[in-house]
Amino acid sequence: MAAAAGLDLSGLYRSPVFHSQAADPSHQELSKVISKHGLTWGRGRVNTTLFRRDISRISVMILGYGAEVEIQADGFQDFSLVQMPLRGVAEFISDGCTLTACPGEVAILSPRQQVRTLWQGGCEQLILKVPHALFDGASAQDAPTGVRPAPAGKIDDRHAPQWAALIRQLLSLSGSDHPAWLRHVETGLALFLLCHGAAEEPAAREQVLLGSQDRAGLARLRQAQAYVLGHLHAPISLADLAGAAGLSPRALHILCRRHHGESPMNWARNLRLEAARRCLLADPRVGVTEVALAHGFGHLGRFSAYYQARFGELPSATGQRAPPGPA
Repeated sequence: MAAAAGLDLSGLYRSPVFHSQAADPSHQELSKVISKHGLTWGRGRVNTTLFRRDISRISVMILGYGAEVEIQADGFQDFSLVQMPLRGVAEFISDGCTLTACPGEVAILSPRQQVRTLWQGGCEQLILKVPHALFDGASAQDAPTGVRPAPAGKIDDRHAPQWAALIRQLLSLSGSDHPAWLRHVETGLALFLLCHGAAEEPAAREQVLLGSQDRAGLARLRQAQAYVLGHLHAPISLADLAGAAGLSPRALHILCRRHHGESPMNWARNLRLEAARRCLLADPRVGVTEVALAHGFGHLGRFSAYYQARFGELPSATGQRAPPGPA
């Protein structure tokens, strides 16, 4: 998490740029600020917020959409994006390389052809927009001009304290600082990304580990499913699901996307909804509130909305169609 990394982002949160609860204005504004892209909205309420500070050549942003989103964009011609979830999980597919970032993990994206990003509902990310000219300056003494980060990479956890220190220093700067010092700090950050941004395995290699072993992957998902069904009334986190499956959160995301077409947390929620539906169909005397609480939904309105989106009817309608119980 940001706090665990020692980051104080309060100053950045005092630099709001945009807030909207409407889909089209959000898309239009962010296309201007970051780059042109396609945007598909998923479940949840649109609540787009953007905070931004421009240091010199690097822009530092905090962005959240509220709802689930899928973003599609062509390759980045003159910049790379560095993204760290503060809340929620994001999955990235950049030039055939796939990675998943959980809170506190730092992803580096520099696609040449195409990138697709999947944001979990409620996900909020710290984003740096780094121009490629900085990489040219950083690598001039040690590598040819034109060196770029891999299409998709991550900063190893061992280097997380150094990264946090660089971000703290960057956020402490202002336009009134000496231009030469600003250039030095930003060039140093670019050099850090070149040196410590470990490339992720291409999707084809990950499929050797996860996708090609379908029986093993499905067995792990069955373990996670059994955990959900055994804890229907209790809160369940991504870490709980991953632990039950004996996988990392990233591997669990890959398997859930491959076999169920959705994130682990959405999959778990749907398992709860299906169990709730079986309960309503089995006994018409049971109340909707009772069923919602027994299946981990503490907010009746949200339960009804999720249920209707999943099954095309309200839970009360399902209960009315249930066969009468014994007298």
